[in-house]
Parts: sequence; C-alpha cells; structure tokens
Amino acid sequence: MVDFGKNKKNVNKLISAIEELKPDFNIEELELKYEALTLVADEEDDLTLEPATATENFKGFLSIFVPRNGYFITPILLNLNLLIFILMVLLGVNPFNPDGESLIRWGANFKPVTTAGEPWRLLTNCFLHIGILHLLMNMYALVFIGVILEPYLGKTRFVAAYLLAGVGASVASLWWHDMTIRLNR
Repeated sequence: MVDFGKNKKNVNKLISAIEELKPDFNIEELELKYEALTLVADEEDDLTLEPATATENFKGFLSIFVPRNGYFITPILLNLNLLIFILMVLLGVNPFNPDGESLIRWGANFKPVTTAGEPWRLLTNCFLHIGILHLLMNMYALVFIGVILEPYLGKTRFVAAYLLAGVGASVASLWWHDMTIRLNR
C-alpha cells in the first residue's frame, strides 16, 4: 500500500508536538496524574461489582411506576392505563378479546355514538385497550418514549402531547372509519 509520505509526515508532526509539550511536564507530575486516573477508574469499575439480585432487579422494574423529578407524568399515565384496564377486567370485560359493547360502555370511540353527542369519547378511548397485548405494547412504548421525551418537553407539554396525539388519532379514526368497533349482533 502506498501512502505517498502522508503517514511519515503525520508521525513527524505528532513527534514534534510531543517534543513541544515535554518541557511543560516533569515525570513526577505525570506519574501523579496517572495514579489519580487509575484510582478513579478502579472505583468506577463495573466489572468488580456483584450482579444484581432478583430483588434488586424487581425493585428496578417497579421504579417505572413511581413518579419522580423528570419522569413524573409518564408513570401517572402508565398507572392510569393499567388501573382502567384492571377495572375493566374486574368488572367482566374479557382481558384478551373484549367485545365491542363492553368497549363502548367504557367510553370507546364509536362513530355513531361519538358524533351523536358524546365527544368525550375522543379522550376516554385513549385510555382503553383492546386486550392485554394491546395494553402491554402501548405501555412499553409509553415508558420508552416518556423516559426520553418527558424530561425534554417538561410535564405540561408532555401530557399535552400525549392527549393531543390521542385525541388527534381519535378524530382521524372517526373520519377514516365508519364503524370503529364491531358489534356482535
């Protein structure tokens, strides 16, 4: 391979830069700085830490449900969605395949009902889920998006974005689909 003298030229530049810096440092100073850096590296070495226990892992998992500074709205929305789903299931809605009538009773966005004077359904359906898989996937997305966006946007703008996206999707669904829910009749 031919480098046309570029490497030699760059190596010479590096050597001359090092030679210029030599008078600024003595060997004792460099050794002290090296020792300080190795002490810091040893303290922060994750390889020497014990692996987390199952209890610690579980506590870490539970932390996604707890509001804290910079991550306040996301866990509230997460808990609210979970609570509504649990209430639905406890009151008889099938957790795997809820029927249309149950969803409508819980506030689903159903064009004939929503456009006939129940516009609140544009918001309430944002907290309904058609089965546990739907809930889990949405909450997974909420947590991962919330962790990034909430600190960036702040509480107010994040909750506004969440609700506007939900209501916007509901309006689009009304416009796009005549029958957003299938009734078993």
